Order: sequence, then structure tokens, then C-alpha cells
Amino acid sequence: MKTTNKNGRNQKGQGLVEVSVVSGVIMVPAVLFMLDLIFLFAANSLNDQFVKVAARAAASQSTPAGAEEAARKAIDKFPKSNLIPNLVVTEVEYRTPDKPGELKTVVVKTKMSTVIPMPFPFLVEKPVFQAGAVEPITALPPNPHADS
Repeated sequence: MKTTNKNGRNQKGQGLVEVSVVSGVIMVPAVLFMLDLIFLFAANSLNDQFVKVAARAAASQSTPAGAEEAARKAIDKFPKSNLIPNLVVTEVEYRTPDKPGELKTVVVKTKMSTVIPMPFPFLVEKPVFQAGAVEPITALPPNPHADS
């Protein structure tokens, strides 16, 4: 059955045009929002990976000062970009237990600043991710009797 408008024209193709315009208006923002979510997930995962690398580097040191320096050097290897402009070590804690038999551990915390590629009005434009990792200290302490 042919449908015609008041001018006598055929309306067969008008529905297809309306559906494509409306679906484009809905789909483009939805796809951009999903890309933002994928970026946020990837940035959080990257921050977790880097804090673990920094904690492992710190755990291989026998002194608190060496642990802090090793953690910062591990994070300094991170390539900066427009979307992730900043990644810093915020804390390095070298824990030596009071009780015998407890493990010596090192705690490293990082903070990563990001910029969302396609910001939406209801999302934070520059989210900051924080992560922490604990690793057992694997370095041997210096031997005070080595000179004897």
C-alpha cells in the first residue's frame, strides 16, 4: 500500500531517513561515552601495573632511602602523554616489624592524573587514580661484619 502526504508525494523513504538520523543522534554519544569508559578502565589498570613495578623495585633495596629512590626511578620510566600527563609516587613506607618472624614489607602508593579524551558534562574531566601495592622486602641487609 502506498502512503502519500498531503502534497501527493510518496512517503516510502521518509521513515528510513528519520530512523537513520535519530539512531545517529543516539548512537554517536553512546559510542563516545563507551570509549571514555574504556579509557578510564585502561588508565586505572595501568596505574595498578606501575605501582606494582615500583613496589617490586623498592622491595629489592636494603635501605628505606634506596627503596624510595628505586620506586621513583621505576615510575620515571613511564612515558608521559596528553591523556596521562602525570604519574608520581606519593608514598614509600619501608616496614620493619617489631615481632620476630614477621615479614619486612614495603608499601608504595602512586597518583595518576588523566584527561578524558571526549568529556561528557556529568563526568569528571580530569579524574585522578590512586593505587597502592605491598611487597615483601627481598634485599639482604648489609652485613656489618663484612669488613672483619
